[in-house]
Amino acid sequence: MVDIFDQAAERCEADTALAIARQLAQPALGVGEQRLNPDTGEVLCFECWEEIPVERLIAVPGANLCVSCLTVLEQQRRARRV
Repeated sequence: MVDIFDQAAERCEADTALAIARQLAQPALGVGEQRLNPDTGEVLCFECWEEIPVERLIAVPGANLCVSCLTVLEQQRRARRV
């Protein structure tokens, strides 16, 4: 016989698995095709067109948004979920 605590634990595990699956299904925000400055070869942010620092590109290969623009987009995405 399954008691209420077992049912709650099963529900929690199912909810966690679903949340992880949804997170993995979403493309990584700010990673993908990059925009290059044709004159310098520097990687430019898709939003503000500023150069993405080399340190960020080392930390996040494929980054196409600067930290400032990524932060704004993440905040907007979170606000839509509420």
